[in-house]
Parts: sequence; structure tokens; C-alpha cells
Amino acid sequence: MSILTPELNKIKGSGTSKEEQAKQTFELYKKHKVNPFSGCLLVLIQIPIIFALYYVFYKGINFQGGLLYSFVHVPEHANMIFLGILDISQKSLVLAILAGVSQYLQAHFMPAPAPKSAGNAGSFGESFAKSMHMQMKYIFPFVVAFIAYSISGAVALYWITSNLFMVAQQIYVKKEKNFKVVIK
Repeated sequence: MSILTPELNKIKGSGTSKEEQAKQTFELYKKHKVNPFSGCLLVLIQIPIIFALYYVFYKGINFQGGLLYSFVHVPEHANMIFLGILDISQKSLVLAILAGVSQYLQAHFMPAPAPKSAGNAGSFGESFAKSMHMQMKYIFPFVVAFIAYSISGAVALYWITSNLFMVAQQIYVKKEKNFKVVIK
């Protein structure tokens, strides 16, 4: 997407109607096989997982023997100790802080909004994107840490894991982008 930014800026600066700009933008996306909504898929997959984790760890795990297959043993006690160190069924300040730090790292490695072109005062969309990026980078980690501490260590562990996977993905993508891409 960031490679197409100069082309998108040309389309926006062309002075044509909004409908024509939208048509040209989608033609550009189609030409370069870019799906502008591809980033939403990961978030949409994570939302039900977060709700499920919240429900399970807020209400607790209640094993009912009738719901299991006859050959599955019903555990008398679920061990919620992670790596023999932290009880993830309880609030954990350590995991909450690590969730906030991992959220900061994830926001730090996110691609920054495209810089304003020279001589351009900048549109509302550009300033809004920059403002959102700053909020995601500096405020959202505190929100994540607060929520992670108020719910359960398991949700914090989930956030840490998913954020670290996203950081690794961004590092991989940036390394792959080192080659020169020519837009025709």
C-alpha cells in the first residue's frame, strides 16, 4: 500500500470529482492487485477470540461431564499456572505491563502515515491519520495494559502473543520490501 501512495496522491490532487477519484483509486488497486480491506481480516478474526477469552476467564471454567465424550477424562482441577510461574486465571501486573510494551512495539513497527508532500498544507485525512498513529503508539499501550490487568492474565498473554507475531510479521514484510518495486 505504501508503494502506491505517490500514485494515490496524484489521483487526489487531480481535481476531479470524488466519484471519479474513487473509480481511479479502485482501478489502481485492481491493476496492482491490492486489496484495501485485507488488513481488516486479522482484526475480524481476533474479535470473537477476545470475546471468548473474556467470557471464559471472567466466568471461570466449569467442566460438565455430560458434555464430554465418554472416553474423555473429566479433569478434577484445571492447572492455570503458565510455565509454572504465573497464574493466568488471576490478574497479573507483570503480564499487563508486558501486554502494554508489546502493544507499543507493535505500533512502533506499524508503517507510519505517508508524509505530506512539499508545499501542501495537508488535508484533514492526512492530519487525522498522523493523529491516530500517534494515539495508537503512545496512548493505546496504556489502555491495553489497563484492560489486561483488569480482566485476567490469560487475555494479557493472548495480547502479548498476538502483538509479538504482528511485530515479527512487520519486520519480515519490511525486509521483503527492500527490493525495488517499479510501478508502471
